[in-house]
Amino acid sequence: MLPGDTVFQLYDTYGFPVDLTADVARGHNLKIDLDGFEKAMEGQRESARAASNFGAVEKLDIEPSASTEFTGYSSLQDSGKVIGIFSKENEKLDSVPEDEEVLLLLDKSPFYGESGGQIGDHGSLKNANASFEVVDTQKQGDAHIHRGFFKKRGKPCYER
Repeated sequence: MLPGDTVFQLYDTYGFPVDLTADVARGHNLKIDLDGFEKAMEGQRESARAASNFGAVEKLDIEPSASTEFTGYSSLQDSGKVIGIFSKENEKLDSVPEDEEVLLLLDKSPFYGESGGQIGDHGSLKNANASFEVVDTQKQGDAHIHRGFFKKRGKPCYER
């Protein structure tokens, strides 16, 4: 009997399909522990959910043509312009309150938005007056939504 955690490791770490593992095992007069595999798979799912600090962003009320030029393939730093500010309740804002979670839409960004199973980037945005701690980046159409918190640097936070 091939233990379920071994079958899971082959699948999770090396991308080896379970049905192929079962075929190979059968060729060696072995069976696989499918129940153990399913338990390990469910444990991985729960672990991934618990480890994620990701809070899904509701669909924002933005122009359908809104887009963010993604520059992260060529640079880890860039300059951009804020083109939208939203509360976590999806309310459009004209200014950013300090220490409250907000969502920023930028015209360009090196932050990768969650897509294709890969989690979104985190990091910081800075100007002379404030810094913005990005805790997650998500995509909505062609726009990248940066979720995070502003911190003052002795002057007012950003206002549009």
